[in-house]
Amino acid sequence: MTVSFIYLSLLVSVANACEVICEINVKPNEAVDLILNLTNVETKKLVQLRHVPNDRIVSLGTAGAASEWKDFSRNNNTRTNAHSGAIVTVTLLGLTRNDAGKYCCDEGVTGCGTNLIVSDKPVINLTQPDRQPLLEKGVLGIFKGEINLTCNAVSTTKPDNHNLTMGYTWFKNGVIYGNGKRLHDNEVDITYKEASIVCVATDYPHCKKILQQLNHFSTIETVNRGECSSVVGFSEKFIVHPEYGPYSIKLQPDRGHIKPIVGSDLSVDCTSDCNPPCDIKWYKDGDVLSNNKHINIPDLQLDDDGVYMCIASNTYGNRNTSFNIDLSYAPVQKRRAGDDIIETVVGEMVTASRGIFGYPKPVVDVASIITPSSVSLYYTNYTVHATHTTHYYRLTLSVHVVTDDYLGKYCVYVENKKGKTHICHTLTEGITITDEEPVNMPVLGLGICLGVVILVFSVIIMVLVIKFHKDKRRLRLSEHGYYYIGDTSDKSSVSV
Repeated sequence: MTVSFIYLSLLVSVANACEVICEINVKPNEAVDLILNLTNVETKKLVQLRHVPNDRIVSLGTAGAASEWKDFSRNNNTRTNAHSGAIVTVTLLGLTRNDAGKYCCDEGVTGCGTNLIVSDKPVINLTQPDRQPLLEKGVLGIFKGEINLTCNAVSTTKPDNHNLTMGYTWFKNGVIYGNGKRLHDNEVDITYKEASIVCVATDYPHCKKILQQLNHFSTIETVNRGECSSVVGFSEKFIVHPEYGPYSIKLQPDRGHIKPIVGSDLSVDCTSDCNPPCDIKWYKDGDVLSNNKHINIPDLQLDDDGVYMCIASNTYGNRNTSFNIDLSYAPVQKRRAGDDIIETVVGEMVTASRGIFGYPKPVVDVASIITPSSVSLYYTNYTVHATHTTHYYRLTLSVHVVTDDYLGKYCVYVENKKGKTHICHTLTEGITITDEEPVNMPVLGLGICLGVVILVFSVIIMVLVIKFHKDKRRLRLSEHGYYYIGDTSDKSSVSV
């Protein structure tokens, strides 16, 4: 009864002043010890520890009496240990922000004033720029831009009148990026595409120190899963989408692997790295060919020759690349270089030819024709005609050998727009030999022998067949009592 009466009396008594002798900063769910030094308090004096913001008694006891202390808590989270009655420890468990504020004893009792600060995660938002960073080509041809972000953190630490300052740290793609409330980076380049930037903030002193001491390899997981996870706030992500003109332009297949062949199909794609996306157009010799990244040229022919240029452009600039199609090539002789020696006799018409590859079709340079002196071109003719093989032609020389003066060297240049080749034939007196392949005598002899063998074998087969039919007929007649009249055996009569 006495204790209850004293307790009720003390509830009415409110301390008018509280001298704070220490300040303690804790995190949520932690425990804290409040030390009451009652050495100078009169023995047997009733002392109460009060949470001032809530006007709530936390612990009550008698100075100098270790056994006469009683805990008061809403959730049974207070433990009082009076070591000697003069030094009393009051332990608060499972702290929340509601437990923050001053803890004081009765008026006139010194040595127990404590200010408890309970930190918590701040609420953070980013002040984002009006536009994404613009990358522009610098003096060295490198695209660079800048980015400016501001991190705004509102403390949720209690009590509201605490004097803690906020610490800020930035992370890019999960790796430390910088410190401070404002982020300024003027080295933004193409590698920042899709980069994720996050601001981390706290006002808890120990965790601010940890953030400031992170090294260049520290990751955001160090903060998110460490001892500071309950008092550090994270902003929303800012995703970097730098804007820039065509940064690169590529052909697929690349220029070195574009191998145009007459009669084949050719497909090429043009791509460019740019933001916003580029418009892509193809031009052939200055004329628009396509309004998208793809071109297809079926059945390549000579009129497809030209310069093919791809141009990529957006708001910030343009870039181009090109490749060249040139299907033509200079005439090339099928045989090794040198004169064809042709033997002939006076009065004959001689024809000689030489195989030539080339595109477009080679023609005879009439002005370059060289003949023996006193030879009339009326009796000499050069022609180029096509064959069944693509781009393969035959140059034919026709000469009517009127007199011995027509024997000698005949030369001409055959040319197209890519170049020319020099072809010569020499006419000499004798048996006519053209540039066709000479007869291989061993092969000819082998062919004749093979023909003879086949003929003999065929005759043998025919004889055997005839003999077979004769024997078969003789057998059939003998079965009917007749004898084959061609039989030479000793018979007295022949039945008919």
